[in-house]
Order: sequence, then structure tokens, then C-alpha cells
Amino acid sequence: MPEPGDKDCKCGSWMEHWVKHGGGSKVYVCRATSCNKSAEVGAHVQQAGDNRHYISPLCHEHNKMAGEFDVVGPLVSANVADTCGKAPIYR
Repeated sequence: MPEPGDKDCKCGSWMEHWVKHGGGSKVYVCRATSCNKSAEVGAHVQQAGDNRHYISPLCHEHNKMAGEFDVVGPLVSANVADTCGKAPIYR
């Protein structure tokens, strides 16, 4: 479940959000450990013992999974208040 304000991502997609906010360049392979399918979405994930939500590129199958599985980082915060929802700083 996304954190409050997450619906207002200004990046165009959660995959672009992941790229723009620290994930790196576009990923073409699912970040779930040992999965070789195409990364098709920026999916909301959580780390064990952490209430915060993060974005990771996943295939459709892993995006639909409700159980635990390992992903290869980096993870990017899904909280838009910390990322694309911040007011720009003008200098």
C-alpha cells in the first residue's frame, strides 16, 4: 500500500521515478533475485521490518506477488514528499 501522497508522483511512471531519484539508468531485467524476466513496472516494495515503501523495477509477476522475496537494490523512496513532490530549490 502506498504511503500518503504517493498518488501524486510527477515523474510520469513509478519506473521513471526510480530512475530520476537515485535508482540509476533504466533497468531492463526484473530486480527480484534470480528473475530474468523484463522489468516492466516500478513496483512498491517494503524491506522486512520497515514500514516505509520503496520503488524497485519488477516484472508483472513479481509486482503481483504478496509474499516475501529478495530484490537487488538500490531502492528509491516511494514517498513523493521526499522526492518529486518537494518544492524546487532556486539558487
